[in-house]
Amino acid sequence: MPASDRASVYEAYAGRAAELRGVPKVRRVYEQAIESGGLPRRDALALCLRLAALEEALGEAARARAVFVHASGYGDPDADEEFWAKWSGFEVRHGDERTFTDMLRIRRTQKHAKTPGVQVNGELKDEKKKRCADQLGATQSKRQRV
Repeated sequence: MPASDRASVYEAYAGRAAELRGVPKVRRVYEQAIESGGLPRRDALALCLRLAALEEALGEAARARAVFVHASGYGDPDADEEFWAKWSGFEVRHGDERTFTDMLRIRRTQKHAKTPGVQVNGELKDEKKKRCADQLGATQSKRQRV
């Protein structure tokens, strides 16, 4: 199935699951869709927003927040203003200063992750800096042997 059609199939599946099996099954459908990895980034982000809205409507703020945190990996701070605005609104309604600050920190991290030369998760993005780090490591190991 083409990746562009998968989101609509998951949406239909979630709608049918809601009619027949209720909220727990709908959660599993959305989670399966998001975790499958076969969706385009924007479709995965849209499904995350739908799941977060469902969790918020059910009064499950902690679960909705966890969905937003996960979805931030799909959200481009420059291109996906709707996602960041919805998360910000959610934190204003259900969060506190700490959770709002966490959201801003995650957004900054995502923005810097796209910048060449920024270290994310211990990985150097700029090839020149990586070579320098390799040379530094070799130099330090020579000193330790002496």
